[in-house]
Amino acid sequence: MGIEIVFDDNTREESEGRLNLWLDQRIGFSLKRRLAFYRTLSRKLRNGEMINRVLLNRAEQAEKFSNVWEARMLRRIERILNDEGTTFAYTLQPYIPEDEFTMLLSGEQADDLPSALDMICDTRTRVAALQKEFRGAWVEPAGYIAIVVVTLSIAAQSALPQLARTFEHNGTSSTALSLMLTMTQIGTIPVTLGLVGLMAGAAFAVRWSLPRMRGRVRVWLEVAPPWSVYRDIQGYLWICSFLAQCKIGVADVDVLENQAEESRSPWLTERLSALRDTMVDEGVTLPRAMDMTRLNFPNPEIVREIDDVWGDEGDYDTLLTHSLIWVNQIEDRTRAQIRVVRGVTNFVSIMLVGAIVLLEIFIGQDMIPR
Repeated sequence: MGIEIVFDDNTREESEGRLNLWLDQRIGFSLKRRLAFYRTLSRKLRNGEMINRVLLNRAEQAEKFSNVWEARMLRRIERILNDEGTTFAYTLQPYIPEDEFTMLLSGEQADDLPSALDMICDTRTRVAALQKEFRGAWVEPAGYIAIVVVTLSIAAQSALPQLARTFEHNGTSSTALSLMLTMTQIGTIPVTLGLVGLMAGAAFAVRWSLPRMRGRVRVWLEVAPPWSVYRDIQGYLWICSFLAQCKIGVADVDVLENQAEESRSPWLTERLSALRDTMVDEGVTLPRAMDMTRLNFPNPEIVREIDDVWGDEGDYDTLLTHSLIWVNQIEDRTRAQIRVVRGVTNFVSIMLVGAIVLLEIFIGQDMIPR
């Protein structure tokens, strides 16, 4: 009697399907590709073309340039849109951030999807540029520090030991050389690895804290970058999404409750829950709740603008119009903070390099016979 062994490939196929979807979403529908698609779609919709046709044409173009992941993602969206009969916003919901979904939904409700797409492109482009500029502020000082470490490492292995023997042979001493030898301990492999690990750990801790850290300490930290930059950018994205939902008729407390439940950021959830609870328990308006919670969210300037306009006729439209002013203000303030960060870090780095140069000059002077 033979025994037949049957292998079940369902698990492997499901795993491959999840992997393909993950790759399609992360690579084929990345922010850069998504914004390019939104711009094309906005232009085509104004010319009267159908969304399905735009998706298929875009997928064909992606295939011509071997962008397999983008083509596969666009065809998946077109298939869901066609087979399940959902709206464009709900079709994209699993694959895009919540604020983008809300803006698309409000655009569909107002029968003005092209304007919603344009707003997403403008907002995301500005935010991405600010984030890139802030990260770049640390590159130059990191280069200076790397130069210092490499210089000390080379000096510790070659020049300084020879100089120390020379001074010892001559029966003289050099305070500058002693300081230099102490500093060269930074250039040893264990210390260098320790410093790199410490800096990487600090960077990771800061990055981890941005969407997660809560409480009053977090509010205090938000007076300085990078926490202030994160608050301004995320607060701006949130208020645009919030106003878009209110504009289509959803009650403000319901919007806050839904956003708090759907948020993946403990930091944002804390703020939205605090606003909603204050509005419900105290029976106050949104700007009053923003003032009472003392969280400075979305940021102090926007809170004042909301307080001035809230309750007027067409307040949601007015505030959405003002959002262009807000993002300009955020850009100016963020760039000013970036200049301060770059200036301080560059100053410290240059001072380290300058200190090494001065010590080398003093060592040379100590070697001159008196």
